[in-house]
Amino acid sequence: MLCRFQQILAFGGKRLRRHQSLSTRCGGPLIAYERLVTDGLIQRDPVQLSVMARFERLYDELRFDDKAQEPKGEESTLASLKRFFGGTDTADTIKVPRGLYVHGSTGSGKTFCMDLFYEQVEQSKQRIHFHEFMLSIHRRLHELKNMNATENPLTAVAHQVLSQGRLLCLDEMQVTDIADALIIKNVFQALFEAGCIVVATSNRPPSELYYNGLQRQLFEPFIPLLEKYCQVVSLENEFMTDYRLVKGAGETARVYFIESCDHARDEFLDCKERLLADPELSDRLVLRTRDSGREVHVPRADLACRAGYFTFDQLCGSALGAADYLAIAQALHVVFVDGVPIMDLNDLDRARRFITLLDALYDNDCVVVIYAATEPEFLFVADKKNNTFSEKARDDKTKKARDEAFAFDRAVSRLAEMGSVEYLTHARENRPPLAIDILKAPDLDVDQLFQSLDVDNSGNLDTDELAALLADVSELRRGHRNVPDEEVQIAMTLLDTNGDGFVDLEELRHYVLNSPKGKDALFRDAIPQNHDR
Repeated sequence: MLCRFQQILAFGGKRLRRHQSLSTRCGGPLIAYERLVTDGLIQRDPVQLSVMARFERLYDELRFDDKAQEPKGEESTLASLKRFFGGTDTADTIKVPRGLYVHGSTGSGKTFCMDLFYEQVEQSKQRIHFHEFMLSIHRRLHELKNMNATENPLTAVAHQVLSQGRLLCLDEMQVTDIADALIIKNVFQALFEAGCIVVATSNRPPSELYYNGLQRQLFEPFIPLLEKYCQVVSLENEFMTDYRLVKGAGETARVYFIESCDHARDEFLDCKERLLADPELSDRLVLRTRDSGREVHVPRADLACRAGYFTFDQLCGSALGAADYLAIAQALHVVFVDGVPIMDLNDLDRARRFITLLDALYDNDCVVVIYAATEPEFLFVADKKNNTFSEKARDDKTKKARDEAFAFDRAVSRLAEMGSVEYLTHARENRPPLAIDILKAPDLDVDQLFQSLDVDNSGNLDTDELAALLADVSELRRGHRNVPDEEVQIAMTLLDTNGDGFVDLEELRHYVLNSPKGKDALFRDAIPQNHDR
């Protein structure tokens, strides 16, 4: 028998994943939207149409305003702006197009609208989740501090961001970390003055960002700055529909197990053991965050199929944050979370971490398999709609509980989407391979690669030499040499079978010729579709 959460997804219809190609470039976001309506892929929504009209205007400004064009040749973005506009690089002087800040309830279509716009834009652009963006800002500032750079670090960081794309699209802007709150105004001031055009989505209007946060008075100057450079647009209406729930995938997969359901525990453990049963492959794993190199411990992991197991307390009961969860999401493909409890007013920190964890897993196309005390919509028992439900409603702690419940709505909707067969199929087919996975390609000459990188002729590759090998393989098959430390770490763990800290040619050959059952087959076996409805 299906539990209630599985039944809520049993509606027909085809859902569009946010990373799925929404359309080919066809003359602007409004035309693209109407084409999707005509093709029967989405329903026409008057509120979304109104928002798409704002995106259409910005699209036109980016196309036809000379001040928004990309620089020619090797000239940097900032240099070209200074040359064309009298040596100043402030947005007030060069009158760059005003960005957009789109807010609305969970599932209202914020990300869908922004992604449709983003796909049509041909100018210099970048899209990133807000959590990941702020982590990159902290990392860059830290690096500049260590370099003792003479340039204003915020100006330098703004130049770095701008070089990656003048149009900056930020998904899910929310501020919960005081470290972000303290620097966000100055960071965005530098970006706006450098000519950056920001488009952001959020569950909150600007005035409600970082609501009840510590030292919020230091954050508040960011609000008028954001409203000055970004037009604020709402996707709210009285009859708001969560399209991620209504336009279900037609069937669900067994990735959310509820304690009260018959055989749920056995099914969860069976699913876990299919991926993590081999004691030779399953072991502890230590990852490192990109910002500070902090260690993140995975109590049980099988790197051959990129699966990891945690209890809820291991993930959300200690002081982990967005950087830790991002390291997990980028290293693992399947994440098991065991024992998610019902959270009340005493569990606000754990609830916040759980929400941040789901954000990281969702944005990196991870599969999350959960064993929980109840359905997602009942995991957090706080009534955000009732401002006077008890005398405690006037104290700070209860206001924070209602604030967290608002964010939890997004998590519930995401869990719904992540439980659909369409999401899981997309995750399996579109998750980019690790560089070490590419070593299994039959046309690669592993011996030649090894010999070319064994620069000291020691017969062993150390960590730096292995990183160079993986970078070569990545460039050959993925078109870039960017191999994060997590990938190198995973590769060393898989290849170094004798644990001496080096990889010899025989270890490399053994991995290539005797690699275990592929993760796709394991994925299909361990997480079957539900046909017994």
